[in-house]
Amino acid sequence: MFDGIHKLPPASLLIAEGERIEIRPFWSAAEAASRHSTLSLRDATTLRDTLLRAVKRELMSDVPLGIFTSGGLDSSLLVAAAARGIPGERIHTYAVRFTESGYDESAYAEAVTHAIASVHHVVTADDESLGRALDLVSRSLAEPLGDPAVLPTFLLAEAAREDVKVVLSGEGADELFGGYPTYLGHKFAEHWQRVPASLRRAARWAVDRWPSTTGKMTLEYMLKQFLAAGEQPWLERHLTWLGAMAIEDGVVPSSPAHWTASHTRIR
Repeated sequence: MFDGIHKLPPASLLIAEGERIEIRPFWSAAEAASRHSTLSLRDATTLRDTLLRAVKRELMSDVPLGIFTSGGLDSSLLVAAAARGIPGERIHTYAVRFTESGYDESAYAEAVTHAIASVHHVVTADDESLGRALDLVSRSLAEPLGDPAVLPTFLLAEAAREDVKVVLSGEGADELFGGYPTYLGHKFAEHWQRVPASLRRAARWAVDRWPSTTGKMTLEYMLKQFLAAGEQPWLERHLTWLGAMAIEDGVVPSSPAHWTASHTRIR
């Protein structure tokens, strides 16, 4: 049922004039990065000021406003910028607490929100609530979605609507500032590829026999991911580590990460 329906590529615009249709990019993360191979103090100041202005613009709302927090780079930057944008005002913040300790990062969100003295709300995601969210979300989405984070996000939105009507959430800062272990893996991969092939095979044999664990980012999991793709070219390696795409017959799907800022109206 999605035949003939297409999205615009990231950072692109469509111009329709008469019978002419043109799609062109208006911004490229790769080009921007190539102009700034190193970050000077001036660049850092410009980046900070740009972020503060962007967040302050989104804070203009005629209804109560809240922020989704996770303790990661993106939402922490957003919360800190919002606290500067509206000093003295108690901001409502929302975070998910997972009952599976290996996946729970709510302590990081609480540390950030404690520093700015927000009105912090913690939503528990257990088997029952996530199952209910799966049933509701799968029947309501307008398109297929493979990101399981939509389930705890639904629980956050459900809780937030009791207090606020607009929520800010940040996405993409981990990609921009190298906040994932994946980026460290690329540095190690360069050294790993210089290790004799016999030793690499022995390491893969040993790690493959390491019993699997259930945590989110355990040493066992990261080693298996690293060794599974550590010898591939960097793009294939990156996509394999992200775990979202399969590389088949040498064809690499195009899916550039990009910054998005959302200003979501909760209905």
